[in-house]
Amino acid sequence: MRRVRRTPSRANGCCEICGTPEAETCNRRLVVDHFGGRPAQYIRGLVCDRCNSVMSCHDGNKKWGPRTLPYQQKAAEYAANSWQTPEEGLRLQEFRGPLDRV
Repeated sequence: MRRVRRTPSRANGCCEICGTPEAETCNRRLVVDHFGGRPAQYIRGLVCDRCNSVMSCHDGNKKWGPRTLPYQQKAAEYAANSWQTPEEGLRLQEFRGPLDRV
């Protein structure tokens, strides 16, 4: 839980992929981006809604399109620099259960 509390300071009030300030996002908020696949669920960071869609493409849940394709490299760099690692996600799941139960 301490790590989640530190996430806003790392994001510095902006989307970690495109750099859009939180106040300028569509919903005026950043969302907690997490990877919910197997074998682990883990938190990657804070992103705007648009970049959350970009990460769905990165994860293979959506196809890359003309609006998301320019962010492909940034998405890969962001994912490689996640707040948590898959290993940390596995340890948390063993301790607490899946993220959707936390």
